Amino acid sequence: MTVITLAMLSGSDNDYNIDDVKEELADVLVYCRNMLDKLGLDEDEIVNAKMSKNEAKYPVEKAKGVATKYDKF
Repeated sequence: MTVITLAMLSGSDNDYNIDDVKEELADVLVYCRNMLDKLGLDEDEIVNAKMSKNEAKYPVEKAKGVATKYDKF
């Protein structure tokens, strides 16, 4: 099994098989949707809640283009 990272996907080195990536993504999505159904959770609601937390934790004016940890801003 090859681990694919977002950094690998954004680089010019395409050392991965896109069909393998699609299959792995499908597995992850199916698993997540099954968890959502089992727990009675709304996907949009929990994603929006997390994005709101991230926006508060990493304000654009402080975080954009900076690799500093959020508690060191």
